[in-house]
Amino acid sequence: MIIDQFIIVVQLAHFPLRKNPNQTSMETLIIRTQSKRNFRLLKELATQLGESVEIVSPEKAEDLTFGKMMEETKTGTYTSREAIMEALKIKHGDDQQ
Repeated sequence: MIIDQFIIVVQLAHFPLRKNPNQTSMETLIIRTQSKRNFRLLKELATQLGESVEIVSPEKAEDLTFGKMMEETKTGTYTSREAIMEALKIKHGDDQQ
């Protein structure tokens, strides 16, 4: 039996950090529910509170999550294409010629 899962993503707009007011952060709350009723209730609550509500496809939700993961792991350093290709060859055992 397959049960649809409804995912609600709530993002708090950029806000100043306490320790450094010149930097901003954005927090995200993810609510997963299998209840269509709860999904509708939460959507209605957000609307009544005056918040904007956008329903996105599962693919878009996945893209948002992936983008957030990329942002969190960003190092700020540059890696050359050659270094990446070499690492891929070694990982897949293609370094033998």
